[in-house]
Amino acid sequence: LASLGGISLGGGGGRKSEALATLSSAALTEAFIRERNLLPILYADDWDAEKKAWTISDPKKQPTPWKAERLFREKIRVVSEEKKTGLVTLTITWSDPELAAQWASELVARTNATLRARAIREAQRSLDYLNEQLKKTSVVELQTAIYGLIENQIKQIMVANGSEEFAFRVIDPPRVSEKRSSPKRGVIVILSTFLGGVLALGLAFALPRKR
Repeated sequence: LASLGGISLGGGGGRKSEALATLSSAALTEAFIRERNLLPILYADDWDAEKKAWTISDPKKQPTPWKAERLFREKIRVVSEEKKTGLVTLTITWSDPELAAQWASELVARTNATLRARAIREAQRSLDYLNEQLKKTSVVELQTAIYGLIENQIKQIMVANGSEEFAFRVIDPPRVSEKRSSPKRGVIVILSTFLGGVLALGLAFALPRKR
């Protein structure tokens, strides 16, 4: 009866996988980018702030939420899970550290809100189904079983409505990094010195021959 009503009676692992998938989903990221109007920020080099228009004339080459989601997935957002403890770490890498911390906080809040709303809808749908089945049967044992399932769905709705951190409970709030992650200045200095030396040696050998 529970499976017919679309009711899950257990399985925390499935919910955890759903939460991780939602946090990294294209749908959630694109909605976040659209509602926050992040395209001009993500593609600042191609945006004219004064004219409020793209500097790229070809519409096919202009930034879109689809392209921005791919950029987010490949270069900005990293979601990692520690298997032993079950802790999930969300890392946002951006040129503005305060903005990166803000994005991380909002993405977690958006994921919690999305999954909470989904859980309430599913529980309400199950309640409607169970109430219909209750009207169709006069068997006491079956009525008792249905009442138990109804109670379970009501509890799920109460928990969802009363919990802002529905899927992810924040242990460490997003912190503004005081250390630059990139570009690595030490590596740049070493490479510049090496390339400068190679160029100097090349010129040293080339100039006498030219003379």
